[in-house]
Amino acid sequence: MPCGDLFDIFFLNSEVGFATGAQYNSSNAIIYKTENAGRNWSICNLPAINFMHAIHFPNDSIGWAVGSGNSVLKSVNYGADWFRHDIGLTLSDCGAFYDVFFINPDTGIIVGENGAIIRTGDGGASWQRRNSGSGERLAAICLTNSKTGWISGNRGVILKTTDAGLNWQRISCQADFYLNSVCFIDPDTGWIAGSNCVLRTTDGGIEWEIATIPLNCSLMSVCFTNSQFGRVVGFESRDFWLFGYAAYSDDGGISWTRERFPTANMLNEIVFTDNTNGWVCGTTGTILSTRNNGGISSIETKPVNAPNYFKICAVYPNPCNSSTTIRYEIADCQLVKISLFDIRGHKITDLVNEIKPAGVYEVVWDADNFSSGIYFANLIADHASAIKKILLIK
Repeated sequence: MPCGDLFDIFFLNSEVGFATGAQYNSSNAIIYKTENAGRNWSICNLPAINFMHAIHFPNDSIGWAVGSGNSVLKSVNYGADWFRHDIGLTLSDCGAFYDVFFINPDTGIIVGENGAIIRTGDGGASWQRRNSGSGERLAAICLTNSKTGWISGNRGVILKTTDAGLNWQRISCQADFYLNSVCFIDPDTGWIAGSNCVLRTTDGGIEWEIATIPLNCSLMSVCFTNSQFGRVVGFESRDFWLFGYAAYSDDGGISWTRERFPTANMLNEIVFTDNTNGWVCGTTGTILSTRNNGGISSIETKPVNAPNYFKICAVYPNPCNSSTTIRYEIADCQLVKISLFDIRGHKITDLVNEIKPAGVYEVVWDADNFSSGIYFANLIADHASAIKKILLIK
């Protein structure tokens, strides 16, 4: 059974797939592989390295994974073994890569913090930074053919290329949201999902329609199998708790209906290899699969139950601009972990990770080295969690 927080899942076909993220109680990367559609998973061999945000295979043998600290991994043997890949660039303004997409074994693009776009045209032998025209976090990339591709990011950033990623053009839309995922099924028809919304275009990005999702929802991934049917997954905030959220559309993304999944855990990615076979991954080792376009056929997850014996009492000041104090209470002696997550659901640091006796405690988060945005303090004890939202303004 996979464990840890899984941020991305990728399937080569209906049987062979990979999931990646962070090891349980660690910031180190982990990559799992299945060869039977997710019924069993094995751990791949990889060096000790910061956790991975995304994974992609341009063919059966060559794979790429990217993550925190500008980490890049490559595999050349069907994902069994992974090794560090040096991109040969110094990116002092980019602390993390968030997505990777290879058009073919030679041409690939990686996106990350502070508008970072790097591109290779020779299978990774050399990389060049491309101009994004933005300083925002770039969260996702999708290419529909050998020339046309899309990037989405924070503050409503949408970029388009028509020359295989050499040049990028800013596309205007009416949404100033965190845009976490992009999916195009052809050069004209695509969707972008983010905070409380799904954007839809049918003319290559000239016009965008906005479908609203209930407030307090952050959509992490969108996947359409054809021009009419698609799904989104993410998480929602209810009474200071974060729960997994899923919805489907059968009218091309104009309207959305909430979908109940058999887990309360946060959901980070959804993929389909065809109209019937799909998978979802999320926190605490969650992997869901379907063989019939939505009927969940398997689940690998740890239970999450709302506790009544510990809580986050207060976060102050909130909003904050340099530091904030988190006060929490536990009723008995237990292992306590407080982690900070960004708006995309990625863990950025651990503030507490030790056994504590019953009592009231305070811990300070020094936010000097973090950019403005929404963060979540996640208190975990005895496999349950409590959440507080923190707004950092600089």
